[in-house]
Amino acid sequence: MSTNRDTKPVVFINSALSPSDVNGHDVFDYFVTLMSSLSVTLSKEGYDLVLKTPSSYSNVVQEQLEFLSAFESIIKKVGKYYSGIIIAPFAMKSLTPILGKLLADKDPTFPILTIDKGYLDVSEIKYDLKVKHPPPCVICDEKQGGSLAADSLITYYKSRYGRRLEPKVLIVAGLEGSTGDEDSKDRIDGFTEKFKESYPEAKYLHIYAEFKRNKAKEEMLNFIKTSTLRPNGVFCCNDEMALGIRDALMEEECEIQNEIDKLKTQGLSKREINSERENFLEDMAWIKRIKIVGFDGIREAKLLLRQKDKWLLNTVDVNAPRQVKKLVEMFVAFKGTQDTPVIEGLRHPCSLWVKLTKQHNKHS
Repeated sequence: MSTNRDTKPVVFINSALSPSDVNGHDVFDYFVTLMSSLSVTLSKEGYDLVLKTPSSYSNVVQEQLEFLSAFESIIKKVGKYYSGIIIAPFAMKSLTPILGKLLADKDPTFPILTIDKGYLDVSEIKYDLKVKHPPPCVICDEKQGGSLAADSLITYYKSRYGRRLEPKVLIVAGLEGSTGDEDSKDRIDGFTEKFKESYPEAKYLHIYAEFKRNKAKEEMLNFIKTSTLRPNGVFCCNDEMALGIRDALMEEECEIQNEIDKLKTQGLSKREINSERENFLEDMAWIKRIKIVGFDGIREAKLLLRQKDKWLLNTVDVNAPRQVKKLVEMFVAFKGTQDTPVIEGLRHPCSLWVKLTKQHNKHS
């Protein structure tokens, strides 16, 4: 254990995991992992973790702003009670101005760090603040992760179909202003740039939803009902949405089967039944062929992959516990000096949860 430190707790300002989430719906497993990993890793260095979570999903941005504003007003006193602040920003663009003020005014030995989103990634925002040292951060390499997701679909397509397939990929991205909106662009850029290397004529379809399972399911069901386009692959910018897409496919498959079962009760001739049945079976075959690649590597996605799920092909693992380990190393380094250390941000590499093998892809 480190010996050059104080024992005051660290405040973690989380983006999701409110009491309403825990007791109801849409627990963001990724943020649960961040919280638990931070608690364990910091405790090994002798620090307790004080958790600040939003009281409701719909008010996250405002609550994070208000909480940080309160820190700004008493920033010189904060160091008496806490060792530092770690933030998982909901919307970095919204927090940048207040973070800039905190960084300009605060005690230089009091660390403020971010994880999941980085201060340096929003340099296009205009503000008149002199920040010598942006907060140290650890984020995943979004573009590299998108490239890995493309690799997974490419390997599957080539193994299963060879050159016979014309890929049509549905990209499910974060709705503007929602959590994950800021993450989607680099993930999609990484995906499409890599995918075009193998399939330059591939077609891309898009739907947008909040980074939530139920919202992605709603959008996918609407897409199935209203669009004549039939994608054969789906890239989701997070696993929550990937699971929502899977839920929609499962529901649609059951609905098609129910319609097939009803045909014999509708007074149709045998010829009419066979014709209608063929139409339904064609839709069923399309639903069953779709493969989904997610992003984050949450527990439920990994469990489905271990079980060889027929829809979920892979997920990009952002290695959240490793990100936390690197962040805590930055924090300890910061606390171990009387001078303000110049600690750069770290863009941590992603990995594919399921390794790319012909055997896996042939049986997926």
